[in-house]
Amino acid sequence: MTLYVKTDNGGTLNLRAAPNKSSTAILEKIPNKTAVEAPDGLGDEWTKVIYKERTGYVMSKYLATCNKDITKAEIQRIYDSLQETLKVIEGVLK
Repeated sequence: MTLYVKTDNGGTLNLRAAPNKSSTAILEKIPNKTAVEAPDGLGDEWTKVIYKERTGYVMSKYLATCNKDITKAEIQRIYDSLQETLKVIEGVLK
């Protein structure tokens, strides 16, 4: 599964040798918006990833399935479209 690095500040994400922050060596620093492979899928707290042929662990909260930043206007457009769809469904069910 391909996932994308999405850090809060646009900085790098540490690829660690094991799934913990305190005593684990940093193998690489992965740039924001970089694609990584997650052979076991997205984990709850930590995800096993492959980057530059190295396998390690990153915090799952900094991974996303999409590499696109969604704007507030796009979210509003989607919301409005869903509201219209719900109105149609409600009309059919009456």
